[in-house]
Amino acid sequence: MKLLWQNKFDGFDLVKTSPLYYKGIVEREEHALNCYFFDRGVGIKSVSFDTQDGQILTYSKDGKIKKKSSAEKHNLHDLSLDDFVFGEYTISHYGEWGYVCKKNEQLLWKKSLKGYLYTDIVLNQNNIVFGTSGQGGHFYSLNLDTGEIVFDFNTKGTSQFFDENNSYYFCSVNNKYTQILRIDYNGKILGNIEVEGVYHEGYCLFDICGDLLCVMTLKKKRKGNSELFSPIFHCVQL
Repeated sequence: MKLLWQNKFDGFDLVKTSPLYYKGIVEREEHALNCYFFDRGVGIKSVSFDTQDGQILTYSKDGKIKKKSSAEKHNLHDLSLDDFVFGEYTISHYGEWGYVCKKNEQLLWKKSLKGYLYTDIVLNQNNIVFGTSGQGGHFYSLNLDTGEIVFDFNTKGTSQFFDENNSYYFCSVNNKYTQILRIDYNGKILGNIEVEGVYHEGYCLFDICGDLLCVMTLKKKRKGNSELFSPIFHCVQL
């Protein structure tokens, strides 16, 4: 991975209710990245960046998306109730943070983890992979037959990850910085970039567009008695 550029949105001071705070998606044109942000009350706002240097080209309050949005968040209630079926195997919930795996109705394992399920559970080879959030979020992989943990990253919340180039890409945060990680399917870290600002899982833009990974973070600051956020857009070469 390589950080190509970042744009700190100079002149933008956002509060948490600002439309630019909410998660969006990216479309790529020849010389531009078009980023769309969802405002629950108004609709869609968009900003376009030059792909070479990250400079803002246009800003619009009435953006139109050409592709179907991949940024619509899952209904958390549905994820907490759904069973996930992989052939003879079924992964079910027990309690708030527990998982049960059965094969042909025979119990294989039961496991309690951290956080509520915030992504689909996907199968890769013979391991399941998923992200959790709320009350401590992690990015997990477990062996389907044994329930043994293949990897466990304490990300502070994972509502989205990408499987590209035989690798997983995801974000992990602390109070001031965000790590963008690339790992192999066994959890070995293949790449790690630390960027300024905090990625707020489930709300900030995080999307792949071709060979580019686009991540939005927020830097907290105070102005008088107000708590504001400055958005920072990062463009990463996969």
